[in-house]
Amino acid sequence: MAHCYERVVVYAGLLGGGSTGFYSGNVLNIVDDAQALRPSVMAGVPRLFNRIYDRIAAATIRAPGLTGVIARTAIKQKLERLEAGQGFKHALWDRIVCNKVREVFGGRLELLISGSAPIDHKVLNFLRIALVTTFIEGYASTECNATATASAIDDRRGGHVGVPYAGVDIRLRDVPEMGYLATDTPCPRGEVLIRAKHLFKGYYKDAEKTRAAMDGDWLITGDIGQFEEDGNLKIIDRRKNILKLAQGEYVAVEFLETVYSRCPFVLNIFVHGDSLQSKLIAVVVPDPETFLPWARSILDNQDADMKQLCGNKQVADALLAELSKLGKESKLQGFEIIRSIHCEPEPFDVEGNKLLTPTFKLKRNVAKDYYRKQIDDMYQRISKD
Repeated sequence: MAHCYERVVVYAGLLGGGSTGFYSGNVLNIVDDAQALRPSVMAGVPRLFNRIYDRIAAATIRAPGLTGVIARTAIKQKLERLEAGQGFKHALWDRIVCNKVREVFGGRLELLISGSAPIDHKVLNFLRIALVTTFIEGYASTECNATATASAIDDRRGGHVGVPYAGVDIRLRDVPEMGYLATDTPCPRGEVLIRAKHLFKGYYKDAEKTRAAMDGDWLITGDIGQFEEDGNLKIIDRRKNILKLAQGEYVAVEFLETVYSRCPFVLNIFVHGDSLQSKLIAVVVPDPETFLPWARSILDNQDADMKQLCGNKQVADALLAELSKLGKESKLQGFEIIRSIHCEPEPFDVEGNKLLTPTFKLKRNVAKDYYRKQIDDMYQRISKD
């Protein structure tokens, strides 16, 4: 009930005469759920689609031997066709590779929808061609009933959240302290404000919070957007979750979590910084499916369990090296590279450790208190290096 995005999708399905299936509740079982449900439309969040991407990539482009060679060739050629505006289908490679992948997810997919947080455009385009289906990304919030922008059905670029729906106005407000101005050229940048008839009336019995969320008729989102030259809106930063490090650099931790989540060994990640510290640290929950065989090979111990591997310094150092490599490949600034990690065997969840909201967003302040000892230990280790 808390997830307005999911409710809107369910309502649309009912209005369209469709039936709705729900996954089992465990993201690790998403492939089994898809095989049981055989969906034609699948809506989710980046955390879910990153998981699907890892599963498909492990069986295709990261596979050893001839299977991997064929898959990498197929994906490369299909991506080139997609970028050239020739669509996500290919007569040869779909028959040899992609239709088999498509069958793993029920074989009936016609549309994937991502929302709730920005999805990496590489993941988006990979799933478009690997699953041979349309994939769109939307942007909104519960306060505007999950309806603000969406990418076009025939879009092939990715990396943006599309254009406003009919009846929705969007403007950008200057954020000079972060260097974002609506007068920036060629692409205006600033905090995203939304105006529409379907905006919320306010927070329940909280007039002060309601006033803080509005600028006249405009909803203040806290997101930093950029209008591309073709009119698409791109979410490039987050005003509400900006950290200032000891040397004065501003860091958008949610953006960094999105980047580092692309590591195939990562299931959950909490990036943390402190105004009294000059470096970033992170709590990382490894993905059992990819992490276990990789970590066991490092120690040459096939019997080691998740807890043993997470507590091993050699494994933690190797995982930190993978994250650092990914950060550099993603062209992050030096101060945005994680310098120390704590490997956590228990995933973040809603009911157990209560580190996630019902909409699967990280409760950053709760996580900071929950991992206080580990955070202090990581900064202590950094100070000794």
